[in-house]
Amino acid sequence: MRTSLVLGFLALALLAFIVVFERGSVTTTERDQRKGRVLDSFVRDRVTVLEIQRKGVTTRLWRGADKTNALGLGAWQVSTPYTAKADTEAVDNLLGDLEWIDAKRTLSDLKPADAQRFGLDKPRYRVAFEVGNAKLSFTLGTETPQGDGVYMQLADPRQAYVVGKNVASTLDHEPAEYHTKELHEGVSIYATRKLSLADAHGERIIDKRGDQLWLSKPQETLASEPAVSAIVNALDGLRATRYVTDDKAQLASYGLAAPITDLSLELRNYDEKAKDKFSESTLRFRIGSSCNSHVGESYVMAQEGPVMCAADAELQKLRKPTEELREARALPLDDADIHGVNLRVGEAELALEQKDDSWTYRSSTQGQQKASGAVDPAALADWFKALRAVTALRFDPGVAPTLDAGLTNASVVASFIRAKGSATYELRLGRAELDQVAAGRSGDHSVLWFPQALHELLSASVSRFRKPRLLEEPQASFVHLALVRADGTREAVTKDASGYHFQGPVQASCERSVVDEIVRLVSALEAVRFAADAARPEHGLQHPQWTLTLGYRDPAAATGSANREHTLKLGAASSDGRYAQLDSDPAVFVVSPVLLDQLEQPLVSRSALATPVEELLSLSIEQGANTLRIEHAAGSAPGFVMAGASAATSPRADGIARTLATLRASALAPYGKPTPEQGFDHPQARITVRQKLAAGERSRTLLIGKAGAAGVFARDQALDLTFTLPSDAVEALLARNTVAHDAAPALAPAP
Repeated sequence: MRTSLVLGFLALALLAFIVVFERGSVTTTERDQRKGRVLDSFVRDRVTVLEIQRKGVTTRLWRGADKTNALGLGAWQVSTPYTAKADTEAVDNLLGDLEWIDAKRTLSDLKPADAQRFGLDKPRYRVAFEVGNAKLSFTLGTETPQGDGVYMQLADPRQAYVVGKNVASTLDHEPAEYHTKELHEGVSIYATRKLSLADAHGERIIDKRGDQLWLSKPQETLASEPAVSAIVNALDGLRATRYVTDDKAQLASYGLAAPITDLSLELRNYDEKAKDKFSESTLRFRIGSSCNSHVGESYVMAQEGPVMCAADAELQKLRKPTEELREARALPLDDADIHGVNLRVGEAELALEQKDDSWTYRSSTQGQQKASGAVDPAALADWFKALRAVTALRFDPGVAPTLDAGLTNASVVASFIRAKGSATYELRLGRAELDQVAAGRSGDHSVLWFPQALHELLSASVSRFRKPRLLEEPQASFVHLALVRADGTREAVTKDASGYHFQGPVQASCERSVVDEIVRLVSALEAVRFAADAARPEHGLQHPQWTLTLGYRDPAAATGSANREHTLKLGAASSDGRYAQLDSDPAVFVVSPVLLDQLEQPLVSRSALATPVEELLSLSIEQGANTLRIEHAAGSAPGFVMAGASAATSPRADGIARTLATLRASALAPYGKPTPEQGFDHPQARITVRQKLAAGERSRTLLIGKAGAAGVFARDQALDLTFTLPSDAVEALLARNTVAHDAAPALAPAP
């Protein structure tokens, strides 16, 4: 029993020794991963000390313990030849290059003379490093005669390696290279209470009052938060390009005793150790003259820290003239910072209110409410964006907004309500001067002159905030349509279980696809944009171009008349459609050109001139002195024959009948008599068609007029309407030459 206890104790002691030993040494696995490398024990994450002797100067880098780090190691420090934080990036690059050194050649059985010949007796670089408990070193000698590398030697004097010349480049850095390039501990716009900036532009002072930034010198006005944030963020991210010296005795030689740019930040940072949870501090940053021999860099100094160099391109971000530091936007607030808007224009008022995630509007005149409703989020965001895009053209400084600017009794006052505890942002518009309007802001001692367009943006118009979708009617519930054109022509279409029925100036069927598209677009009518709260003469709605009425019945009713109607008036053309009004709503909006395209031409079927082959009994085509007659084949012979021919069907007759059956206009002219240029005074052809209908036979006469730019004009003498037919269809219909061979199949006989 006693023996077992002793053995157990020894085992635990051995395990503890192994754990402690392994923790301070390179593991077998780590060595295996670096097998074939010159420094197989150089594990960058375990290195704690690194010394480089170069040109008689030793640079010592080290890192202590840090329990918060997974490896228990802290940040790198420089302890020789100066004391400072190390540049993490520079040290990481150094460690990475050393960890993976490859040998081009291995040289064995070296003699002392070889070491002298390879420059290893007086090496260019001596490097020592500590990995856990192990202390190791190597030296670097001269380049090889072939110039393909440099000689490197570890502890064994009888062995050396030829490694790449990049190893020498890695070690060939001044001690200053490893000095931290950080200039300060970091700054934030949220902690900034005051910013002072002095340079060639003079002195500018910016104070934080509440949650707003104000330019107090050289001119009292609201400061641009984006511009001030840009300065603070640029300073926060600024890194030095190189360390110069800790010696403060010669600041004048670096241009830092009287700096070209002198920037100070007063900061209020959260501090858990302080009773009030905040600590006050000041950061001074100076920019001096150009760095010697380093083009594009200048000397800099943060607080009383070391003299360093920084890139001029980055330093330029800290220099902003007064013009850029003034808040020039009409609306300097972000969308999320606005919780309500009150707009007063003369006796009219408009209130926009946010509740939860939605907005509503309410308009009134002399205290009497006129309209209310839901605000379209996209429209509201567009309005805020448009206001932010309007910037002041000039600033007039003063103790208070001057009386001659008309701001004491401003005609327009816009108040943007912010979160509880934040001051309301108020903008007042006064006197207009040429194409500019004077404006004042709450707390601002300057008069701003904005483009006159700001007046329109701050009008008490509710239409700009309305949702674009105006109707939500089921398309299947449509029962009738009436369209009245500017000339008084009225077309009507009704719908029942048997289909669509056209009632208009002519007796014909309607173009079903056009009517379907009109019904689809109007049933889900959407405004391109809203133009005004009420119609003005320029909108052309007093004498509309079209007046369109659509009727719907309840979806539950299978039949019956409409119990809901909507009337759409379309007036003058705009750049993006036509101005319109819906029902009794006075708001003017713009209708998409897609709907206008459907209304341009009569609603008559484009196939109104065609005669189906099953209804065709005969036709005659008169062209001058020539007449061609085609008849339905008698008896059992299918198709059509030329008049006076045998009972055998004629390919030519069948082709003409087929063309007549498929006639379809490419365009329609307005209702009315033909014009002289259409050529119906002396038509080039007259086609008489005898047609069999359910109610009996009927005859109709088609006239073929002149050719136009889009085709050939044609009319049915019974219809007061001109059609434009494709030229190839007319040519096929009027062909005079007999077709000897026609591959077209014979048409089915008429009943």
